[in-house]
Amino acid sequence: MGTKSLLCLMSTCLCLSSAAFPPDCDYLQKFVLGQKYYIYNPGYPRKYAPGTDCFWYGVSPSGTSIVITCEEIDLPSVSTAAFLADPRVDLQVDFQLQTPRCNGDKLKVSLSGSSDFRDSRNYCGFGTVSLISEDNKIAVGDTLISQGGRFLCSLTALENFDSTANSSSNTETPSACDCGLKSSRRIVGGVNTKINEYPSMAGLVDIPNPEILCGANIISDRYLLSAAHCMAVFTLDSMGILVGDWNISTGSDTQFAALYKALNIYVHPKFDARKQINDLAIIKTERKIAFSLKVNPICLPFRFTTFDFTDQNATLLGWGQLFFSGPMSDTLQKVNVDVVNNTYCAEKLAPNAIENSQICTFTPGKDACQSDSGGPLLWFDPRSTRLQQIGVVSYGYACASNKPGVHTRVTSYLTWIVSQTSATRSLLAVFLAGFLRFSLAIYPPGCSYKDTNLQLNKEYYVYNIGYGNNYTAYTDCDWYGESPVGTQIHIYCEDVLIPTSVECKGDQLRVSLSGDTSFRDVKVYCGVGALSLIANSNKVAIGLKAAYNSPGGRFLCTLTPKTPAINCDCGWKRSTRIVGGQPTGVNEYPMMAGLIDSRVKTTPEVICGGTIISTQYVVTAAHCLAQIPVQYMGVLVGDWDITTGADTAAAQLYPVAWAKAHPSFNYNLQINDIAIVKTSSSMRFSLEVGPACLPFSYAQESFTGEVVTYLGYGQTFFNGPTSDMVQKASVSVISNQQCQVSYPNNQIIQGQMCTYTSGKDACQGDSGGPALWMQPYQNRLYLLGVISYGYACNVRPGITARVTSYLDWIVTNTPDANYCRM
Repeated sequence: MGTKSLLCLMSTCLCLSSAAFPPDCDYLQKFVLGQKYYIYNPGYPRKYAPGTDCFWYGVSPSGTSIVITCEEIDLPSVSTAAFLADPRVDLQVDFQLQTPRCNGDKLKVSLSGSSDFRDSRNYCGFGTVSLISEDNKIAVGDTLISQGGRFLCSLTALENFDSTANSSSNTETPSACDCGLKSSRRIVGGVNTKINEYPSMAGLVDIPNPEILCGANIISDRYLLSAAHCMAVFTLDSMGILVGDWNISTGSDTQFAALYKALNIYVHPKFDARKQINDLAIIKTERKIAFSLKVNPICLPFRFTTFDFTDQNATLLGWGQLFFSGPMSDTLQKVNVDVVNNTYCAEKLAPNAIENSQICTFTPGKDACQSDSGGPLLWFDPRSTRLQQIGVVSYGYACASNKPGVHTRVTSYLTWIVSQTSATRSLLAVFLAGFLRFSLAIYPPGCSYKDTNLQLNKEYYVYNIGYGNNYTAYTDCDWYGESPVGTQIHIYCEDVLIPTSVECKGDQLRVSLSGDTSFRDVKVYCGVGALSLIANSNKVAIGLKAAYNSPGGRFLCTLTPKTPAINCDCGWKRSTRIVGGQPTGVNEYPMMAGLIDSRVKTTPEVICGGTIISTQYVVTAAHCLAQIPVQYMGVLVGDWDITTGADTAAAQLYPVAWAKAHPSFNYNLQINDIAIVKTSSSMRFSLEVGPACLPFSYAQESFTGEVVTYLGYGQTFFNGPTSDMVQKASVSVISNQQCQVSYPNNQIIQGQMCTYTSGKDACQGDSGGPALWMQPYQNRLYLLGVISYGYACNVRPGITARVTSYLDWIVTNTPDANYCRM
């Protein structure tokens, strides 16, 4: 069965386009600088089939490197649930076991681009990995023997370390929406060089007397964070911002060093030099900082505004003194320290008061020192594998004394930072990139945002503008998310603080579980607490509406598309009963239904077939609706021989509440020939009556070559009599291209599926009936097609409406249905 997934994950970068390698199965890609590409196993997010052996080869422009990040590797390993990887690689994984090979299934990466994988790094087990190519080529392959794994990787070409391009050029950023990267350490003769290990680090240089007086950290291509008290020693004309450097005594250690002039300095308006509080400043450069693999911004911790980081390990950076009153360092230094709580800090620093807007660190013998001021306090987020700036070095006592170091807590100033810098949406996207790895977005009041590409099991965050602080009056925002058909979005709002009012008539957090952006089925929330909901299907809409006199509030929600739990049943098929050696077939297909014209008062006549898909819904062909007015239409289920009521006790006739044809149905072109019929009451399910499964998990399958079963009460041959009993015929699915040859005057569209087996076909009266596929492992029947038309019963291929093309429409128009998503 041909599988072709067209998955393309939404990246955090709202301003960066992305692409996907077709996974079928050998592919060459020429990279565009800064463009993000995805590779993944065929059928992703489903597990691959055994025997898969794919190859991807990428080439980027000269002078660039390719960064490959595998967000998900879940391949069977020969040992326990460990991540088996090449021992040469510095990994960030859930489980790590160093071994030179994976003996079974493996993902292979050649960082030299070797197509024969002679230098392959092999991965199996469960985890994530991030690597950088040796040059501008990369090769990725898989050898997948078993059935039961998957992987997803992204690749991006960035300017590399060896580029001879002038890093001070005014080139646009190749990846303006990435942040918090940390370069892999190069090992030379066993000595850790650490050159450009922290690409966001900058130094504030006194241009008249070339010397780094303070540190700073890049937060976007025009802005840096530093300490307010550092600004007292500079004027705009005397300040230079040094980026991309490591050893300031030589210009040969890195070609990415560049000096930028300052355009503006913004000191926090409540900075108090005497009390040493609100010690924060923003510096704007005259021109954009040229981003590369070795120069790029840090992530700001929007996701962690309620996290105090106590007992977390963090890293201080700076070119400051190596010890109290000692010499300055020529090379960038780092020290790992522990975050301590503010109560402990205040006790150690009494009588100095410690504000909530400050964060303290203490590890004996380790601290920041003079000239480290303004530098960053960095925390590695294990979830996003990105560095977050949680502090700005403010002050301490005698460098690594027995007292904590004090830093400005960045989470307390995010709103101020955004207000000073977020002139554009793309800039705000940079700030959010550190934790919104897979994110919707957030825009100023009056905003509206839509993302129709939420991916299975990925988390997306929705929250008020400036989260961590309150939204403002008149805020009116809405977010719309949509995941693949067959998934269900789970909503968890862990932090809701909306001003309480009677019936929530004031400020409202609004949720439509059907995804209705007009909020006609809205659920309204206010007050304080947490909230957990599950969308009706794969769509959700969330809104925030604040009153004109609102004191403000906040909310943070996580959206996660998941595969619904299998707590239902569908697609069962009764074992055929044998009587005297002949199969009777009574109620063999419980999902079969017939559309009855109740105006016929004698023997009931089945005008068209149909298929039960839930307790009140039947799918049929749109052209069938023209034959029976709704008020005279009935749905017959559980019957087999319509001339007698003695063959089965399960037969029931249900009146019809409404019938709806697809809005794009065209009778002349015979396309989009699908309709939904709703019964006036719920059908009673039993062993003899029940729904077919809908193919949510097979939305990308063509089913070419598969055998399906037609059911109907139609004619047994062209112009012959209709059948009193349900008939079945097994036919093979053929490609649309092959089908088109037989219908030169009709266009066969993607929403159609063709079948042909000599001597077998649907015929008049079978229209609207099902084309059923038996899933070989589950032994369940899936509705793949709705019989549409043919030509003289088996003269040409039969045409059905391809159900996978209409799943979204079906779900939208049956909001109260409960489908099994298998």
